[in-house]
Amino acid sequence: YESFFSDDGNRKKTFYLSKASRDWTNAKTYCESYGLQFASFETAAELEAIKGFCNHLVGAYCGSFVGGRATAPRSAHSWYWVASGQDVSYSLPWGPNEPSGNGEMCLQFYDHPGYWGFNDVPCSGPATPFMCHKLT
Repeated sequence: YESFFSDDGNRKKTFYLSKASRDWTNAKTYCESYGLQFASFETAAELEAIKGFCNHLVGAYCGSFVGGRATAPRSAHSWYWVASGQDVSYSLPWGPNEPSGNGEMCLQFYDHPGYWGFNDVPCSGPATPFMCHKLT
């Protein structure tokens, strides 16, 4: 793991980026097995703080699973954070043609030079690195 500390004035979190790859469901289980939560960005300020973290650590392209999930199989526009159960309370910066829906119920964050945002993906899709967090 590599770590990054975020303090948006209200909540302090330490984010951890796994260098190992898992599918979304197994990544969530892995975080929980170490007493961590699957990463959530519950404010736009928190998301802004984390923006360059993944790219800085991994390099030119970084995609990682985070703990966001669609509220229903065909709902590409309503998301919640699994760690808290709270609805995503701000507009997610989606990638081009995203969210696509089509039963893609899990959230991936990606960050590379000049471009960052979110992608909806199948929960059982290809393994990628992932982020966990803990409140500090």
